[in-house]
Amino acid sequence: MDEHISLNVFMHYNKPMKNIIDYIKEYGNLTLEEYPFNNVDSLILSQISYIKFENSSIDIESEIHLLSDFENEIDTLCMDTRVPELNEELFLQIIHSLRYEAITISHLQTNFDKDNEKQFCAMTFHLPNQIDYIAFRGTDASFVGWKEDFNLCFQENIPSQISALNYVNNYKTNHKLILGGHSKGANLALYATIHTHNPIYCIYNHDGPGFLTPYQTDKKVFKTIPQSSVIGLLLEETNNYQIIQSDAISILQHDPFTWCVENGDFIYLK
Repeated sequence: MDEHISLNVFMHYNKPMKNIIDYIKEYGNLTLEEYPFNNVDSLILSQISYIKFENSSIDIESEIHLLSDFENEIDTLCMDTRVPELNEELFLQIIHSLRYEAITISHLQTNFDKDNEKQFCAMTFHLPNQIDYIAFRGTDASFVGWKEDFNLCFQENIPSQISALNYVNNYKTNHKLILGGHSKGANLALYATIHTHNPIYCIYNHDGPGFLTPYQTDKKVFKTIPQSSVIGLLLEETNNYQIIQSDAISILQHDPFTWCVENGDFIYLK
């Protein structure tokens, strides 16, 4: 690493780092028309997909609901996530911000199959600026979820990839369609983009692993990885990604809450 980059990183690490929650606090009063959807917004929705909406009493498989409808039970829905307190704070910041308060959620689909080593979840966020954002959940804390991740290293197709493709193929909309996810969720978003017949505007790949066979797509892919990425470089054949500063070390940088934000965007490194 050259001296300029080393000094830049050193200076950032010696002042308080801001994260995606701080981004909402600072930019949550700006609508998506005033400050367009970007990498940070995408990571926020990808992180929200980890919340266990399937455990809610509210039906979002066949109905559309505001995110704020879940406020009274959000502590329960976040209970089984990796960082419950941060997910809960993130969610509450979202529903009380001008930027996200009108977002609705629908088309929840979950499938947990121990025998077939499958842990799948997808949902659609409807943004007020005519954007439908399909978010695929990454690996949860289950053994099946981790086993499916390992299967990526030696199987051409895993069950969740097929489910992701079917989800997108069956989704009908006249809005701009964006796919995204974090970790395995990003891999599912990219897989669906490559194989679907539906028009996809772009995808956001947040530290997601690649594929055994190199892929090609004419769609816009925005891939972000932390500076010591492990997961996001697995099976990755290209260098078409942006490197984000994280305030964690090693594999802990995979956690989206450690990604550093400044001036309305991530802190990007060379």
